[in-house]
Amino acid sequence: MKIRTIYKKGIGAFLFLIGIFFISTSYAEVNPYNYRKDFYRMPVWDRIEEKSLLETTLNTKLRQLVPQTPVEVKDREGNVVVISGGKRRYSISRDGTVTYYANNTKTHSRRLLRDDDGDDFKSGELYLFRTYQRENPSSGRFVVFNEWGEIVGYEVWGLDNKLLERQDHLGRPTYRYEYDDTGYWEHDLINDIWKRYEQEIPVEERRNSKEGEIIAHWEKGEFFGIRGLWRIERDWNGERVADVRWTLYDEFGKELYITYNADGAVIRRYTWVKHRLILEEDLQNFDYILHNDFGRFEEGVIWDGERFSRWEYHWEGSKLVDAINNYDDDVDFYDRRVYDLDNKVIRTERRDKRTGRLMVILNESIDFSEVEDLNVEELAEYFNIDIQLAQVLFEWIEEMRRRGKVGASLFGQLDFAEATLTLFDENNQPFSTLRLNMPTINRNIPDVVPADDRGSREFFLKDDLKKMKIDCYQPNL
Repeated sequence: MKIRTIYKKGIGAFLFLIGIFFISTSYAEVNPYNYRKDFYRMPVWDRIEEKSLLETTLNTKLRQLVPQTPVEVKDREGNVVVISGGKRRYSISRDGTVTYYANNTKTHSRRLLRDDDGDDFKSGELYLFRTYQRENPSSGRFVVFNEWGEIVGYEVWGLDNKLLERQDHLGRPTYRYEYDDTGYWEHDLINDIWKRYEQEIPVEERRNSKEGEIIAHWEKGEFFGIRGLWRIERDWNGERVADVRWTLYDEFGKELYITYNADGAVIRRYTWVKHRLILEEDLQNFDYILHNDFGRFEEGVIWDGERFSRWEYHWEGSKLVDAINNYDDDVDFYDRRVYDLDNKVIRTERRDKRTGRLMVILNESIDFSEVEDLNVEELAEYFNIDIQLAQVLFEWIEEMRRRGKVGASLFGQLDFAEATLTLFDENNQPFSTLRLNMPTINRNIPDVVPADDRGSREFFLKDDLKKMKIDCYQPNL
């Protein structure tokens, strides 16, 4: 009897260990791209555990061995959530990011790498790039670290496990969230844009407040012969405020594919591989941007089907360090953009190619409060600039005043090689480029002319990406 009891206990322990083995081997290091393709219409996040317990387990035999059977479900955005014992264990986003949980609280995130980067980072590796730490035991504020232990942001969560605020690496709020019975508002504090979501799908975007001017709305329907979810942007068309741009998105409003103008012409195009953006093309200005696993790594211009790189971006894992513009071999300097932990330009330097010596800082920052009371002529005198540039600055001031963005700032980047000055807003987005009356440095790229004068041309896309051994994906357009 005693031997039989010991035998039964031994079998029970053995089966329990087998169950633990199955869990660890089947669920610990999972390929994010191998999850099931079926799509569950999930309820809101606070009911996801209740819903998950009603789903069919992936391994029915495992349930007999281990009571805490892992269950796999999908949320509204197509992300996989694995739950065991009524708690989230990890989730897998469609772009191959795996986020791990302890007691339903995020602990760290890994990303499945697509690109090889020397000996340090290999394709197919689950690379740890984010960790999350509660500020103190009673706080809903979490500190977000990169893989180098540097703070890259903060997240503030409510008691009901809803995200309330995102902050940059210095703790300055960037996004706030307000919830109600049918959805929520996302407030972009930098641009003062209010974006409405219902059932996790974008509905509209307004300026300055929830009752402010509508600048874009989202609609499921058919435009330009394509059926899908569209973001329709409103702006001044020269006569009145009207719909001016249509951008096609995936069913979740996350991935954008193509943008049309009011004339039905394609003006931007985006290419994705396994839900990760790899290429942006601006078909008006003939520019392109290539992306790696964490962000852009090259941008330049397209001419007669050939790619001319302007900027090459350098990364340390998930951290953007700088970007370099080497110009041509006969130019004896290079330009270098330096970035902060929010991936925003701190400064742009011009350095000697041979020695690396700093020659000049190209950025000139302008604060709204410094110039808000100046007219065009006063701006020209204040900065010792011509009327053309002063007029652009004045229009920027008027726009910031209209938006109520008293904390706004901008900086200018002077490109001696092309004799242009590009003005960037506080989001590091260019909004105006001026050609200056100054000596230019000859380049192999022809002078830029308006897009309308260039005629039709073949852009690099599939052929060039095949050389890069990238499997192109675009929706059936």
